[in-house]
Amino acid sequence: MPTTTPTIGKAKPSVDGKWLYNLLMSEIEPDLVLETIPLLKERYAGETPEEHAKRERRYAKAFEVFDSIAADLDQNLSEDLQAQKKSVREQVKLKESSEHEEELKQVEESIQSLTEDHD
Repeated sequence: MPTTTPTIGKAKPSVDGKWLYNLLMSEIEPDLVLETIPLLKERYAGETPEEHAKRERRYAKAFEVFDSIAADLDQNLSEDLQAQKKSVREQVKLKESSEHEEELKQVEESIQSLTEDHD
C-alpha cells in the first residue's frame, strides 16, 4: 500500500488571513478593510476630537465583534473538520469491513466448492 507524506502542514493554505479578515470586516466596519486603512487619515482629516474619539470607539467595537465572529468561526470549523474526519474514518472502516467480508465469503465458497467436489 503506497503511503504519501502530507504536505498541507508544510504549505500555506490558499485562503489566507487577509482574505478572511477583509471578508468579515467588510460587513462589520468597512473603514477597517485592509485596502481602506491607508485612506483613513485623508478621509477623516477634518474631524473634531469628539468625532475622532467616537470613531475610535466604533473601531474598538468592530474589533470586538470581529474577534467574536472569528472565535465562533474557528470553533465551528474545528468541529466541522473533526466531524468530517470521523465520518471518513467510519466510511473507511465500513469499506474495509465489507471488503474483508467479501474475501471471507469467497474463501468459504472456495472451501465449500472443494469439499463438494470430494464428496
